[in-house]
Amino acid sequence: MDNAQKIKTNVTFEDFEDFCKNYLKVNNPKKGLIPLDLYDFQKRLIKDIETGGWWLAKKYRQGGFTNAVLAYILWKSFTKEKTVSLVISKNNAAKLADVIISLRKNLLPCSVIDNAIQFDNGSVVYFKNENPDATKGIKCDIIYVDEAAFMPQMSELWKAIIPMAAEKVIITSSPSKVKKTWFYETYKRIDSYFTNNISPFNIFKTSYHEHPELLKKTFSNSRMDQETWDLEVLAEFPQDNDSVWNRGQEFACDISDKQEKDFIKNATKSCEKSTIWDADLSITDNDYLVGLDEASDGIKDLFTHE
Repeated sequence: MDNAQKIKTNVTFEDFEDFCKNYLKVNNPKKGLIPLDLYDFQKRLIKDIETGGWWLAKKYRQGGFTNAVLAYILWKSFTKEKTVSLVISKNNAAKLADVIISLRKNLLPCSVIDNAIQFDNGSVVYFKNENPDATKGIKCDIIYVDEAAFMPQMSELWKAIIPMAAEKVIITSSPSKVKKTWFYETYKRIDSYFTNNISPFNIFKTSYHEHPELLKKTFSNSRMDQETWDLEVLAEFPQDNDSVWNRGQEFACDISDKQEKDFIKNATKSCEKSTIWDADLSITDNDYLVGLDEASDGIKDLFTHE
């Protein structure tokens, strides 16, 4: 099939957003099957993925991350011949069923054979579980791992994925209550402000405030405990007891102490985008309160008082 062939009047596969809106449907708990009309943060996620490279993203509840990435994989399958994609998920059968429903309702040309969707242009999307042995022998253009934080074998799975040499790797997950998972360790190493890391991954950041339907949510009326709210709405990892700044706490010191002064100065230098430290500023005998905004790109404000 010609990549630009029109299936419906004035609509082609060349535009990703039109493809989603006109050919794919998602299962809304209240409205049933509805067209996949992307939110701005979903468009931004796909734009980043399209630039290439490997991406990590923390998900918040009902954010639509999985839908957006699966839609992207389907779009690439139709617009680029012989694209091979691998989707790894704990509930891949359910995801496959949702995809098939969307495709067949819109009469897109494909067939389903052994947990894989095959297209007329030679493209194929494999759906596998987290078993590392199940992924061996597949050379892919795109690899998508969903809910990696809940895969006990993720470390072994990652070792099996690396030889596949995919141009695009997307790994998304909600944070798990269990710390020290592969997803936790990998994300934390990349996102650290105080270490210089070399990693093949980029981090996609967003929050539920970018989701119009979730923006109205507040902790006071959520009926969730604090831990559940942090994990599923704020998409935050369990709090580290050994971190320098724990969420909701303050760190204060007497800046006249040389050791503490050097610590603050080095911490500031570690923030690549930070320009708040003035080496010529007279700081002796002042008390400093340093605040670190964990959701931003670094230390935001440094307050002093005599």
